[in-house]
Amino acid sequence: MFNDRTVLQVIPTLEVGGAERVCINLHSGLERLGVRVKLITLVEAKRATFSAVPEVLGLGGARARNALISLTLQLRSSEAVGVISHLHHGVAVSQIAILLCRLVGRRFRHVAVLHSCIISTRDAYCRTFRGRIAWRLLAYLYRRADVVVCVSSGARDQARATLRLKESQLRLIYNPVIDERSAPFRAAVPGRGCSFAFLGRLEHVKGCDLLLDAFSLARFTSAPRLLVGGDGSMRAELEQMSVDRGISGRVEFCGMVDASSWLEGVSALVVPSRSEALPTVMIEAVARGLPVIAFDCSPGVRELARMYPSIVLVQNGDTASLAKAMEELEVSLSAAGNSADDVLATFGFDVAARKYLEALGASGH
Repeated sequence: MFNDRTVLQVIPTLEVGGAERVCINLHSGLERLGVRVKLITLVEAKRATFSAVPEVLGLGGARARNALISLTLQLRSSEAVGVISHLHHGVAVSQIAILLCRLVGRRFRHVAVLHSCIISTRDAYCRTFRGRIAWRLLAYLYRRADVVVCVSSGARDQARATLRLKESQLRLIYNPVIDERSAPFRAAVPGRGCSFAFLGRLEHVKGCDLLLDAFSLARFTSAPRLLVGGDGSMRAELEQMSVDRGISGRVEFCGMVDASSWLEGVSALVVPSRSEALPTVMIEAVARGLPVIAFDCSPGVRELARMYPSIVLVQNGDTASLAKAMEELEVSLSAAGNSADDVLATFGFDVAARKYLEALGASGH
């Protein structure tokens, strides 16, 4: 059905993040299956920090209305048979554009990808009257999608209850993280010195401030480093925090990095997020044989920990427990025993791409 037609992928922006990496990886997987894929960002396309970024059409819609008009016109003029949309803004704009196109007889299959914890999203929206109206609209638009993809079984359970979705609409498709056709991943080489790593947006929800607190509390037997990959609005505050905690000499803020190569030089990954769906970076670390310490912050994180024993969970937000876990890991640090082969069957590019094609070709609800 799709070998001679086009599938559109819609995402608000390609600024570096987990969902954005998933979008790029899915693009690669679909193209390798012979599908023509057009990647669209709702805002002006910018060069992103990825090892391979396909051609991107940026709609330049700084305002939601402009993005909606541009996407509707793009859909009407395209030969696409399906749309895969990412993140709440991308899903909302895509579904409204698809509904508008139906008024003139154009129909598209819509697969909406739910990357975040929907309960946290609902709670954040519903703090104000205006937010509650926006939440009702967002939930309605998810219900109008042909398929809603959830990236973990926990996220699927939440979506079923919170968005009131039909069972026939829901698909569990794990994120495409590992490239089946790349060389086997190599874990960090022992003897380089112990280094813990954080990789993510420097925003409140990602919890880097909690990690700095825990790192300053930990009583290590050596002097491990903490490497912070990523950028965001809290960077200056976090840099000052490392000075105030007396750990600035052992903390390096690396800025935007390419996760695929950057993780090869670290000993362990720490994921101190206050909330997550299914963290891509955890899967990448597991595939490299890296041990992972994370807060028990979501069903998706717990699901990964059940699948891979190299992931250690501590109580969400408890910096003392996080410090203790890092102390113990520093003493016993060794290869965690995972390899890319352990996770390819679940998190491979081609595996996910085939499942997305099945979702695009499923019967309507």
